[in-house]
Amino acid sequence: MAIIFMDGFDLYGNRGHVLTRGYQSVEGNPSSNARFGVGQSWLTNGNGPLTFPLITALSAMTVGFAFSTVVAGNSGGTRIFSFKNGGTTVGVLGIDSTGAIRFARDTFGTNQFGITAPALIAPSVWNYIEIEFTRHASAGVFNIYVNGALVLSGTGLNTGAADVNTVQFSTDAGDRNIDDFYMVDTATRLGECRIDTLRPTADTATKGFTPNSGSNNFSRVSDATLDGDTSYNSATAPGAKDLFDISDLSVVPSAIFAVQTILAARKDNTSPSQLCVDIKSGATSVRGGTKTLASSYSFYTDILPTDPATSAAWTASAVNALQLGYEILP
Repeated sequence: MAIIFMDGFDLYGNRGHVLTRGYQSVEGNPSSNARFGVGQSWLTNGNGPLTFPLITALSAMTVGFAFSTVVAGNSGGTRIFSFKNGGTTVGVLGIDSTGAIRFARDTFGTNQFGITAPALIAPSVWNYIEIEFTRHASAGVFNIYVNGALVLSGTGLNTGAADVNTVQFSTDAGDRNIDDFYMVDTATRLGECRIDTLRPTADTATKGFTPNSGSNNFSRVSDATLDGDTSYNSATAPGAKDLFDISDLSVVPSAIFAVQTILAARKDNTSPSQLCVDIKSGATSVRGGTKTLASSYSFYTDILPTDPATSAAWTASAVNALQLGYEILP
């Protein structure tokens, strides 16, 4: 099982920033209505969906996300989340005006697979939803969990003839907040998750870039959201590198499934420019994947499911002691 995507929506200042993470058909705005009162969520609305295309189509997968709705759905059910292949929906989750959750292949009613008891989802209350989903023309399976409890399931279903290559937060009506979103490539859930965003707090002795103002490099890249050229560090020489101490986790979790690094960068010349993220855990240093920069700011990510210092699951103390940075590649 591998985490293929995760997003706490904390770094986006506008819709354009979301597009640089790979989303398409982006509607809505960042919102201060975060699930635990820290950071941001994404506020969708009735104007359109928030769509994410997968790099590799999957026949089985799980998604988890925190969800809060301003208004209940309509009597026939309104969409929250869809599994799709291109323009064809193969599984869709919705809520209705009673607060019940519904799941269908594509249409609530004629192709509906099941409905929960009413009053499961109340307006303005954060709930954590997970969907284990297997796509098959006759042996499709789904399990839906709310706050860790199984609330709806089905087997032996027609969930479409083509694998999932797109997922979509749908917005048939009303405002909905989304937070702490993950996807894995098997139909096995992680359990209720929280994504904690940690930022640089101090320079280290590894300091090869030049800040655009002042003498502290960490303060140039610790912004709450991407701010373009307002604050940045720059360098041109291959091998130039910055490494920072980062903030501690805001809670001590029972398990840490992965650490994700997110780098916002651009180039300002016509020559090919490449960066990588540097991660130092204890005495072990590793590089993330090579990032080929564009001339506009984009977010670049790496996901590390295990601690490189131990090859075992991350611990809170190891995450809190991490040093993170970036390096210009030859």
